[in-house]
Amino acid sequence: MKHLMKYLRAVVWCLPFLLLLPPSASAGEAGTLRFPEDGKLKIAIFADLQTTQNVPRNLLEDLCAVLDAEEPDLVVFLGDQIEGKHPWVHLGDNEANVKRIIDQILAPVTERNIPFAVVFGNHDAQDAGVDKETQMAYYRTFPGCLAEDEGDSLPGCGTYHLLYYTADGSRPALNLYFVDSLEYGPGGGYGCVSEEQAAWCRTIGESLTASNSGTPVPALVFQHIIVPEIYSVFTRVQDKNEDGAFAGKGIGQGSWYTAPAGMEGLEEAPCPPVSSNGQFAAWREAGDVIAAFFGHDHVNSFTACLDGIRLTACPGATWTSYNSESQRGVRIIEIDQDHIAGGRYETYAVRFKDLCPSGFPASIRRYFGSSHMWEMEIPALLAALALAGGVSGVLLTRRRQKRKQAFAAGKPTARRGGVK
Repeated sequence: MKHLMKYLRAVVWCLPFLLLLPPSASAGEAGTLRFPEDGKLKIAIFADLQTTQNVPRNLLEDLCAVLDAEEPDLVVFLGDQIEGKHPWVHLGDNEANVKRIIDQILAPVTERNIPFAVVFGNHDAQDAGVDKETQMAYYRTFPGCLAEDEGDSLPGCGTYHLLYYTADGSRPALNLYFVDSLEYGPGGGYGCVSEEQAAWCRTIGESLTASNSGTPVPALVFQHIIVPEIYSVFTRVQDKNEDGAFAGKGIGQGSWYTAPAGMEGLEEAPCPPVSSNGQFAAWREAGDVIAAFFGHDHVNSFTACLDGIRLTACPGATWTSYNSESQRGVRIIEIDQDHIAGGRYETYAVRFKDLCPSGFPASIRRYFGSSHMWEMEIPALLAALALAGGVSGVLLTRRRQKRKQAFAAGKPTARRGGVK
């Protein structure tokens, strides 16, 4: 009975979505989302831009380089667009600073007339001090924005789905879920998707299956924080000194793990919450989700398979928060409308270092183009110089006072060239 009541509540919560679907949800309507004419859809995922209103020139150049090289049909901003805790974001007009960030990071996309979708991360709102509803409303003023604000029907902001039809519009070919993974838990640690959001995903998937003659419409999930089930992929070990062992985080905290043989792209321990509130189970039950894509862990770019669902980490693009030169980049997904029903698609990481100029002169230019220089290192250098100047002034003043005191007492004072 308890599970039945949860399901019924989920249906009620989903009624606004099922009855008032966006234009992309019905074939033949104006604005229906379709695969390109060649039947191939390319998605670029921009994860963890995590910048301030002084967006680094490096980041914008990198994003432009990716868009020009890959020519995606859709761009997904995967959360933590904003470095929320940075003091510069809160300096002066906080909301104006956040909107300035959005203006700059969207420019490479909107200038190329590429549609885009957005989910939020843990830094975008609570840390940045501007609520998600305000940010989403601003995103939606830009041309090409496909993101939705679901209102009060679900916790958080920005849990929605986009349905793509085949190029000829004859059938639904791909469903994209965008899920707000929320910010922080009440007892500390990262937040997790709510039971209502998990039930919503299952209900949408089952509804699309029913309307598709009982065949699930293949689905991809995009959300910022990875599900805790990722630790089911790893092997728990007792000896922390075992080759490749790493300390778990989130649900894995307090234990040591090793990655399965052959896994590539695991550069740091994933940081999920301690519970998924049944989200992963809902994906299995609905049977439509074939893969999910996550950000949050900036230097990870692995893919793991669990119960037939591929869990993929997207590298961070940030030049402001922590990252590494070798990992910084974006993830690309290539989908063929005739193959996706079989769970087949291609995905790969594009590293910025492979697209932009290399060598010592380029490295120097890019180094000085990083916001770290202007927001951290240069202010720190100026502060150090000021401190050094202040200390030197105090020492010089004391030295002069001692000379005056010695002169008044008739004692000789040491000077260069001998004693006077």
